[in-house]
Amino acid sequence: MRFGPASKTMWHPNQPEGAMAVTWQQAVQHYEQRQAEAEEVIAEYERLRTVVVEQIRVVHRQLGAARTALAAACLPALEATGIARAERLTGFRGFSRRDPFEVMAHRRSVLERTVARIQGDERYQRRVGLVGGGGELTEKLAEVRDTAGPFEEACTRFEELPRFQELIDAGYDTPQFNRSWWQADYWKLWAAGDKICSLLGMRDFGDDVRPAYLAAVKERDFWREEVTRVERLIADVHRLVAEHDRAQGTLSNLTQVILEECWQALAEFFEHADLPLLDTWLSKETAEDRGIRMALRRVAGLDAKEKFLRELQEQGLQPRLNDLDNRRRKYMARLRKLRTSSKMRTRAISPSWLDHRFGAKKSKLLGEVPGIERQVARVVAYEKYDRFQLSDSPRLWWVTFTGSRPPRLLPATRGWYDRNPDATPSVAAEEIVDLNPAVAVVVRGSTDVDAGYLS
Repeated sequence: MRFGPASKTMWHPNQPEGAMAVTWQQAVQHYEQRQAEAEEVIAEYERLRTVVVEQIRVVHRQLGAARTALAAACLPALEATGIARAERLTGFRGFSRRDPFEVMAHRRSVLERTVARIQGDERYQRRVGLVGGGGELTEKLAEVRDTAGPFEEACTRFEELPRFQELIDAGYDTPQFNRSWWQADYWKLWAAGDKICSLLGMRDFGDDVRPAYLAAVKERDFWREEVTRVERLIADVHRLVAEHDRAQGTLSNLTQVILEECWQALAEFFEHADLPLLDTWLSKETAEDRGIRMALRRVAGLDAKEKFLRELQEQGLQPRLNDLDNRRRKYMARLRKLRTSSKMRTRAISPSWLDHRFGAKKSKLLGEVPGIERQVARVVAYEKYDRFQLSDSPRLWWVTFTGSRPPRLLPATRGWYDRNPDATPSVAAEEIVDLNPAVAVVVRGSTDVDAGYLS
């Protein structure tokens, strides 16, 4: 169906479908506005994603430190009974396979041999006399640098002249010069060579300038190599001293070094450990260890934080941004079609070709951001990990952190709450009230902005 001439009826970009046909200019204005609106929303969600990514980094660092702290709580000292207890509490069997005490004995032997070898080295014994103030090598370096200086200056005097290096490289005024006399470059180099001779007060480039320069280069390169050789000797002494000091320092603190390596091994194990199971094992101990239990809960809480934030970034914000970008591209494509099609400029345009719905959705999309940002801030700021029972589903950390249902941009977590509408953290009711009076109500029936339209 062809439309007749466009009417002059007043038109608003948000008028509903079913309205009268619009002019080309009105359609252009419509999609310019839609593109600007899409870009505004994209910018806000990009900003929110930046916030979330930075908070993921913060939480990830905190989680690494918390795992190390848990390891230290499980193994406070390098003792045989402590190692056995740590393996029993954690299920980690690495210490049985690789005995830390055997490692320490071997490390001590290696370090002692290293210290003895270095202390027997003449360079170490004479280190002050070699590289200290007024040392032999220190003075030697100053001497060779002084000797090299005039040759560096002599070469620089030549090399700073216009086109000098080009003349040298081309073999000017030697049998190797292969430019033909009918080429313009031949005469330019000739002129440059004559000018250089004049500036240097020499008669001929090939007989005077080149030999003087090459003689200076030969001396300069020799003394450069000397400087490098002496610098290397000095650096070798410094490296020897540094190696000795590191070995000696490690020897004097070897027990703590091995203990911290044990913590590192345990911390890496905790990345994939079943923390609720470890909490159960801890409950079976004859002596309650509150420090370990609190450390376990802190690790579990921080792990939940990181998982929630990554879900928000990867399953919520990124798909939302992809959809918004596709919409922006659609608007740009419509604008290109409007601007490049001569037929569309002369015909009325059906309102069905426009997008009237996005204007209304824009406010919902933008209105969703502050609430999510507040929830992210609550998640990151939460510190009362001891209130959570690890026997509960890790999904319940969300309501513990925020006191509210997860937003639609946390699809997996929100789906779990939809399937478990009556789920609440299994702490005492008065503790829930202390945490947030709305928690018990919100878990069962909170509402949030539904910004699902992006089709």
